Amino acid sequence: MEDETPGILDQLDAKIKLYNKVPKSVAKALADAGLEVNPKERPAAAPTLPKDISVLDEKQLSKLYDSFALYYDYISRELSKAETNLTTVKRLRKLLDAALHFKYKDDPKCTSAKDRSNAVILDWEYVRADAQECHFRGLVDALKHQSSMTAQGRDRTYREISRRTQKERSFSQPTRSLLKGD
Repeated sequence: MEDETPGILDQLDAKIKLYNKVPKSVAKALADAGLEVNPKERPAAAPTLPKDISVLDEKQLSKLYDSFALYYDYISRELSKAETNLTTVKRLRKLLDAALHFKYKDDPKCTSAKDRSNAVILDWEYVRADAQECHFRGLVDALKHQSSMTAQGRDRTYREISRRTQKERSFSQPTRSLLKGD
C-alpha cells in the first residue's frame, strides 16, 4: 500500500498556489479600502526641478509641488508592491531549495551534501527563482533611489514655497513699533 501523505514537491506546489493568490488578495484588499491605483492616474514621467526654481510664479510652484507629491505617492505604492514581491519570491526560493534538497537526496549522482547543493543550484527551477529574486531586488533598489530623488525635489519645492510665504508675511505685517505709534 502506497503512502498517501503528500510528498514534499506536492506540498511545495500547494504553497506556491497559496503564494500566487497573495498578491491578488492584497490588491483586492487595497481596492476594497479605496486605495486602488487607477492606471489613468499614473504620472507620465518623474517631475524635475528647473535650474532656477525662483523664476517660477506661485501657481507654477504649486503645480510643481503637487506633481512631486503625486509622483512620490505613486513611487511609494510601486515600492511597496516590489518589496512584497521580493519577500514572496525569497520565501518561494527558500521552499524550493528545501524541496530540491529532498529531491536530490536519493539521487545516486549526489553522493555528498556538496553534490546535492550543486545540483540544487543548477536546477532550472532554482535558477529561475534566483533570477526573479535578483530582478525584484534590483527593482526595489531602483525604486528606493527614485523615491529618495523625488522626495528631495518635493522638499526643495516646499522650502521655496515656505520661503516665499515667510517673505510675504514679513512685508505684509507692520512692525510692532508702527502698531504702537512709536
